[in-house]
Amino acid sequence: KRSRYILHADTLYTLVSFAPATVAADEQHSAFFDQFLIKDDGKTSSILKSKAGELIMALSGNDSTNAANARNVLDKVSFTKEELPLLYKAMLAQYPDDSMTYSSTRSKLIDVIEELADSSTVDFIRQHYDDLTDRGSDQLALLNILANYKTVFSYTTLKELFIKKPPQHIKERKSIGYNVTDSLELTRLLFPDILVLLKSGDYWEDVADYTKTVLDSGTIKTELLLPYDKEIRLIADTLLNGRALKEEDAWTWRYGSLVSLLGYLNNAESNQLLKRFLAEKDLYLKSIAAVCLVRNGQATDPNELLKLAASNDYRLDLFNELKKLGKDKLFPVKYRSQRYFAEAELYSYGSDDYSPSGMEFIGEREAELNGQRKKFYLFRVGFNNEEESEQSAYLGIAGPYEKDSKNLETSNDATELYYDEEYNKKSVDQQFRELIKKAEEYIKNKKKE
Repeated sequence: KRSRYILHADTLYTLVSFAPATVAADEQHSAFFDQFLIKDDGKTSSILKSKAGELIMALSGNDSTNAANARNVLDKVSFTKEELPLLYKAMLAQYPDDSMTYSSTRSKLIDVIEELADSSTVDFIRQHYDDLTDRGSDQLALLNILANYKTVFSYTTLKELFIKKPPQHIKERKSIGYNVTDSLELTRLLFPDILVLLKSGDYWEDVADYTKTVLDSGTIKTELLLPYDKEIRLIADTLLNGRALKEEDAWTWRYGSLVSLLGYLNNAESNQLLKRFLAEKDLYLKSIAAVCLVRNGQATDPNELLKLAASNDYRLDLFNELKKLGKDKLFPVKYRSQRYFAEAELYSYGSDDYSPSGMEFIGEREAELNGQRKKFYLFRVGFNNEEESEQSAYLGIAGPYEKDSKNLETSNDATELYYDEEYNKKSVDQQFRELIKKAEEYIKNKKKE
């Protein structure tokens, strides 16, 4: 194959031939490539010039095909800061797909602006925020730009707009994102004013998340929360009395920060609500409520702690949190053993993509690892398919553990699943040896780092 490329004006011409090497290199064949010329018609190339203006004009033009093509390439074109004024103007225009929340022309323009944002962007948002009152989802997207720009100016503007004029008509989009707390120093500028949005049905979840983060870090003091005690307890009581927590596929992670705020309030009423969350079926909220109650010096139902300790998802976290508080004696004795801790460690290790559907304890073994005699726990670990029936199972080991059974610590250097072949009772010894060998290699490589 032989080819030649010729750029003329904005057109690229390609000459191609397919011939044996001896033919492709002969004089007659070469003449075709060397003597091919394009008549000088005075046209100049604009291929390296920005087409931003033309692209933006096409977005709002009468030709629907050109508009669709322009919208489709918006996120593939490289704009420059010099083109921000054009992008600002385009963002304020009306488009046929304005009814869409995501992937609309305007939302794509906002994404482009965010990539190029500078101080002029903050000025633009401050000046035109009210122009999008009927487009709450776009107002939220602009607030997100302010949150991501990470300057005192942008956060002061975010505080002014979000708190005084929270977006309405927001459809599916209800968050300005977790990036708000990337810089705690800047996040602190929003408090205590932002707490008023705990009264908002659209934004209390976000505000609860932000508040928990800054309280956990010590960025703000709990006293700032006290004026909103009533609002927080009302939200919690409404949630507990409603159907949201009783739905089969309830997204209870949305309410974790709310439960934590009850813990920070630490009064008779908030602690009583925590006890109600502790009695809920959902283990995630139960786990948060349990730790908050223990931290607040409140009595916790041992049966509820037993439910948490019985779960491979929560066993280790519960123990570690209780240990931090100096209350590890509250951890249920039944599950305070190397065997159950090993099961939870292996469960966590095997949950990268899909959590194990079942774990059967096979037994414990001793072996030498890194020159020391250690203990290991073996399990048959099963995984379900989409029909919820077991599709595969593998040998898993957890450890190393000290031979002293009261020592629950492990480096997890050997915690691993044998994925090379499925579980076979007859192959357990061989697979165990191979996993120990793999752990030895892992430790050697770790020492080199």
